Amino acid sequence: SPIDFDNQVYTAVRDTLKKLGLDKDNFDTRHWNPFGCFINPGDTVVIKPNLVVDSCYLSKAEFQSAVTHGSVIRPIIDYTFIALKGKGKIIIADGPIDLTNFNDTTINNGLYQTVHYLKEKNSVPIELIDLREERLKKISSITLGRFELGVWILEKLSGDPLGYTTVDLKEDSEFEEI
Repeated sequence: SPIDFDNQVYTAVRDTLKKLGLDKDNFDTRHWNPFGCFINPGDTVVIKPNLVVDSCYLSKAEFQSAVTHGSVIRPIIDYTFIALKGKGKIIIADGPIDLTNFNDTTINNGLYQTVHYLKEKNSVPIELIDLREERLKKISSITLGRFELGVWILEKLSGDPLGYTTVDLKEDSEFEEI
């Protein structure tokens, strides 16, 4: 991941929070707490980025447009730390498509490094969780022209440590017609 020495991404996220009017009375002061209106000290906060697919199936530009970069998540985490005031927990979680290697994706988008750096610097616990119970893991493949034929196995994963609840949306589901 390239380093943004001007920190333009952080500034863009910060400006977006300002434009949303979050804690506008304290903006540009050390007391600014943009998430304080909906995050309380002691809360468990789940941040759900977009970690759709890992980079080995996409070009660099396609990967960057399909996966939220860690530099975008970093200010969200920082402002969550401020709102928690040293009490609570942060979980960054997603359930990408079955073929995705979660660790590779979070390393390639900088999120893995960001979380592990922040674990050392903050008193609030922070976790990075793959919510899937299983994924497809390629064990061999052969490329024929533009096509790849592969052998895959179903690998069991830990999944959500809190478990799952089934919700049947019935006709309200966008997939109901399918």
